Amino acid sequence: MRIKVWQSWIFCINYYPFGLKHKGYNSNVTSTNLALKRKFGGKEFQDELGLDWYDVTARNYDPALGRWMNLDPLAEKMRRHSPYNYAFNNPVFFIDYDGMAPTPPGDYYDRQGEKIGTDGIDDKKVYLLNEGEKVTDLKLSSQEDGTLTDESVDTLKDTSTEVGGLIVMNRVEESEDTTTSELTTTGDKPVEGYTLEPGGPSTEVANQDKRIPEGVYDLDNYSSDKYPDNFILSNDKVSSDRKILIHKGNYGSNTEGCIMPGCTKGTNSVGSSKKKMAELRTFIKSKGAENVKLIINNKIPK
Repeated sequence: MRIKVWQSWIFCINYYPFGLKHKGYNSNVTSTNLALKRKFGGKEFQDELGLDWYDVTARNYDPALGRWMNLDPLAEKMRRHSPYNYAFNNPVFFIDYDGMAPTPPGDYYDRQGEKIGTDGIDDKKVYLLNEGEKVTDLKLSSQEDGTLTDESVDTLKDTSTEVGGLIVMNRVEESEDTTTSELTTTGDKPVEGYTLEPGGPSTEVANQDKRIPEGVYDLDNYSSDKYPDNFILSNDKVSSDRKILIHKGNYGSNTEGCIMPGCTKGTNSVGSSKKKMAELRTFIKSKGAENVKLIINNKIPK
C-alpha cells in the first residue's frame, strides 16, 4: 500500500496476504490524521489498547491470526467453513470487503483467456479484452497487493468488455481423426476437464468434418430432437449456419465438427461426457448463454 499526495510519497507499507505488516523496512507514520489510519484493504487500523485489529464494517479482523474476532453474521450460508475464517483461507484469490462474505474480485482476461489482473472490487465481474487490443501495448502495472493500479483499471475498462464468464479450451493433443483440449472456466469453482473435436487442420469451411479455427466464439442456446438443451457457437468467421454445437459424446465418431466435454481423456476419446456436459450446462445457464464467450487456443506441441 502506498499513499501519495501531490506527487510526494507519504508512506509505503508492505503486507503479507492475510494483512500482517512486514517488519524492518516499512515507513513509520506518526500522525493524528484519521485518513492515515486506513491501511490494509483501506480499512481503519485500531491500535487502541494494543489490539492492532482492523475495523472491517461488520466485524473486527486480526491480521496476526488471519482470523475474524467476531462470529460471521452469514455463518448459516457457509456452513462448510469456520465462522471465523478470513477469505476462505485464500486471501490471494478472495477478498472480504465488509466482513460479510468472501468474494472473488473483478478479473480482466486477454483474448487467449489468460488472466491479466484483478481490480480488487468484490463484484465478481469478468472482463474480456476487445478484439485487436494487446496487453503489451497497454503499459499496465500492479500494486504491492497484486491488484491493478487505478490507472491500469481505467485503461482496461476502456479496452475491455464485461462478459458473464469464459470457457477456455487449450488444444494439447491431436491425431488424424480427433483433437483433445484441456477445458476450464472462470469463477471461484471452475468447471475443469477435457474436450474432444474432429482432427485438423482447422477450417472455416462447412461440411469438412474438421475442427473450427482458434479464436473467440459467441454462445447461444440450441435445441433439436437429436441435441436437446445444448449450445451453438459462432463468430465472424464461423457462421451459426454451420451448427457447431457443444454436446455430449465420447468418441470421434459422435461428432462432425462439434465439441464434446468429458471428465477424463483417452485415446481419441473423453470419458463421462454426460456428467461434464451437465456441469458445463449449469455454468452457462447461470450466466446466460449470450453472456458467455468460448476461447479456443492451439497449444499442440510442434
